[in-house]
Amino acid sequence: MNGHRRASALISGFMLYSTGMLMSTALGASVFDRLLLDGLNQVLPFTTAVLARAGLTALPVLALALIWTWLSLRHRQRSRAQITMWHLLGLCLGMSAWVGAGLVMMALENDQARWSALSLLTKADTPPLHGAQNIVALWLGSWLGLRLLPRREVKEGNEALSPRARVKSSAAHQARAPLTKSV
Repeated sequence: MNGHRRASALISGFMLYSTGMLMSTALGASVFDRLLLDGLNQVLPFTTAVLARAGLTALPVLALALIWTWLSLRHRQRSRAQITMWHLLGLCLGMSAWVGAGLVMMALENDQARWSALSLLTKADTPPLHGAQNIVALWLGSWLGLRLLPRREVKEGNEALSPRARVKSSAAHQARAPLTKSV
C-alpha cells in the first residue's frame, strides 16, 4: 500500500473524529437541544429524558461517520484490512487528542457543578468526553461504513492485481493447464 493512501486513511480518521466532535458540541449548545430537553422533560422522567436527548443528538454524528467513511475509503486500491487499520488509527489519534484537550479544559475550569457523572457522560459540551454517546456513534458509524465497502474480487487478466497476486494467478493457471509434449 502506498504511503499516500495510508496517510489519507489516517488523516480521514482523524478529521472524521474532529468533525464529529465539533458537530456534537455545536448540537449540544444549540437551541434545538434546549428545546428538545424541555419537551422530553415534560413527557419522560429526567434521567430517561437526558438519555433520549443524548441518543437523538448522536444520530447525526452516526450518519456523518457512516457517510464520511464510505465516501472517503470507497476508492481504495488495496485490501480493506490495511485501509481499516489506518482509518481506525486516525480515529484513535483524534480521540486521544480530544480527550487530552478536554482534560486540560476540565483542569482549568472551576465550575465543579458540571462534573456529575451523568453530565460527563451525556452532555456534548462537557469535557473531556464531549458525550460518550457521540464517541460510540462515531465508532459505530465508522465500522458500518467500513462494512459497507465492497470486497475486491481478484480476477485473471486484471491489471489492478499486485505483482504477488499476478504470480499466484499465473502459477494457478499453469497448474490447471494440461501437460502436452511438443513433437
